[in-house]
Parts: sequence; C-alpha cells; structure tokens
Amino acid sequence: MKIILNRFAHEPKQTRGRFTATGNGQTITGVTMELPWKDNARKVSCIPPGTYEFEPYNSVKFGRCFILKDVPGRDAILIHRGNYNRDTLGCILPGAGFADLDNDGLMDVTSSGAKVNQLIELWDGAGIIEIT
Repeated sequence: MKIILNRFAHEPKQTRGRFTATGNGQTITGVTMELPWKDNARKVSCIPPGTYEFEPYNSVKFGRCFILKDVPGRDAILIHRGNYNRDTLGCILPGAGFADLDNDGLMDVTSSGAKVNQLIELWDGAGIIEIT
C-alpha cells in the first residue's frame, strides 16, 4: 500500500492534510489531522515530512492500526482512529472529512474509525507513506 499525504494547513494547534491511498487494486482518499509542527518534539509535534515505511499494528488503546518505522528521533508513531487533536500524541488521524464536532473552534476529522478500516482493507503486504 502507498499513501501520499499532502499537508495543507499548518495551524497553531493542529496540522491538516489530504491523502490518497492505493493498494490491492483500489484507491481511497481522505483527510488527516496531526499535531502542529514543533521541531519534531515527542508527543507534541507532527513528524517531519519524508517517506516512511509502515506495517499493521495492534494497539491496546486503538485496536488495529499501522505503525511507522524509522521516523528520525521518534518512535511509536501510529496511523490510528481518532477525531480530535487531543486524540494524538504525534500520530496521524485519518478521516473522511473535517467538521468542528465538539464546538471548540478547531476542525476535527469525521468517520475516522471507518477510514482506518478502509486502509486496513487496502493492506497488500508492504507500506510506504510519503508526507509533503
């Protein structure tokens, strides 16, 4: 599976993006939310742009998801379900769209669990994510 993630909104409390994922002969699209860029600091920053390998992972907290490999200066970076910026400590939250679900003035991702399930269905034995 290959995911291309284009970040387009670098905001004080979050980073938003759009992705296209291909695998198993299918393509899906969606949106992402991450923490803002804070010099790659653990648990408070999104990760640096780049190309990373990833693989399926079973998280005690998030269930079936993916884990990125060899992120410089970081570990335990997941692609997992979650709707709000408070649901991530540096991971990538995929979703179907953006909406202010909790009326806090920040855009949240919608249908995150369903989008993670779609990504799991695309898994074809290898994973690469390109983040720009």
